[in-house]
Amino acid sequence: MNTRGSDQDKGPAQAMFRNILGNNKDLFLVVWVISILLILFSPIPPVLLDLLIILNFAFGLTILAPDLLCREAGLVLDLPSLLLVATLYRLALNSPPPA
Repeated sequence: MNTRGSDQDKGPAQAMFRNILGNNKDLFLVVWVISILLILFSPIPPVLLDLLIILNFAFGLTILAPDLLCREAGLVLDLPSLLLVATLYRLALNSPPPA
């Protein structure tokens, strides 16, 4: 019996995100892109900037770890778009504050 993709295999964090997002799975990506724009056009205190850089490292590891452990190439189809968003986020963090 193949239970792959069933709710039994999912952890509590995935169940929580499924409850919050429902059928709107692209909502996370939209919020992420809006946060990139807010970072670009608003001054950020250094402490918050440090926390956002740590969040970026964690996001990068979250992208990298499952893709390294993936045995089928078809399961990593979202990798290029996730890498693009993560790179844009990091570039936004490295940009100078608005004058």
